[in-house]
Amino acid sequence: MGGGHGQDRGGSIMLTVLLAIVAPVFGLVACGVVVRATNLLSADGAKALGLFVYAVATPALLFRTMAGLSPPGVADLALLASYFGPCLLVFGISLVAGRGFATSRDARPVMAMGATFSNTVLLGIPLTVEAYGPAGLKPLMLIISIHSAILISMTTVMVEAARGAGDAWGTARAAAVAMARNPMVLSIAAGLAVSSSGLGLAAPVDSFLRLLGQATVPCSLIALGASLLGYRLAANLGETLTTSALKLLALPALVWLCGRYFAGLDPLSLQVATLCAAMPAGTNVYLLAQRYDVATARAASTVLISTVASVVTVAVLLALFQPV
Repeated sequence: MGGGHGQDRGGSIMLTVLLAIVAPVFGLVACGVVVRATNLLSADGAKALGLFVYAVATPALLFRTMAGLSPPGVADLALLASYFGPCLLVFGISLVAGRGFATSRDARPVMAMGATFSNTVLLGIPLTVEAYGPAGLKPLMLIISIHSAILISMTTVMVEAARGAGDAWGTARAAAVAMARNPMVLSIAAGLAVSSSGLGLAAPVDSFLRLLGQATVPCSLIALGASLLGYRLAANLGETLTTSALKLLALPALVWLCGRYFAGLDPLSLQVATLCAAMPAGTNVYLLAQRYDVATARAASTVLISTVASVVTVAVLLALFQPV
């Protein structure tokens, strides 16, 4: 009987998570798919919506949130170490796995990026807000602030080195500079500056940013759904399925283990970091593959498969977490 009650409770928690968090979020993603498929939202309109999220709404949300928080401390360094340490490990595992799939040397880093680069903005922010409220944004923003700079720069260096194409480190420096100009990175830095100054935001400015930032969640999810129609499955699914499994299963498990047993993260930071690691592969994986014209079909498949599969894996993960 006790086992039955436990199973009933587990099923109840899963249903609650599905109805309260996962269904609304992925419902908006599905809405994006529908409006794009029916051409209610054109390809140019979808691109413009994504740009609005990237350059306007999300920076407003991040700036306002960081401006109202205390500056980062030593515990935040532990958070970053417990997240990016496992990222480097999974990146290496994926590179080794690429040998088994007879992947070309310049394609292996792209697929390794697919196993580690999370969709932190279009999906990570909405899910974090729905699951944890504004309090969950601080640990997520700390990860976002260096997420692209580390993983995109590292992938770029390795692709360039594999091709023997000029100054790989120079290319990486250029990529890092581009990341430093990223609107989200700049908004986080500006918010930290305001927070450190102790000045705070004037009421009209705060209200303006709050209203603008509220557009982030629905617009980002619709933009994500609209973008999914541009991806297709590759003929050889073995590598993309492996990459998706590393992304959705191995990386969050390692982040949780590292944060729980080595870094001693507080429950909120631990859960947010693990949820971020469990996000599907971000669209930048495909964009970088497209830029170098390498593994584009496999990168697109990884984004598509991991996004669809994350409906289940994220629901299970959130159901396993204790309330914080």
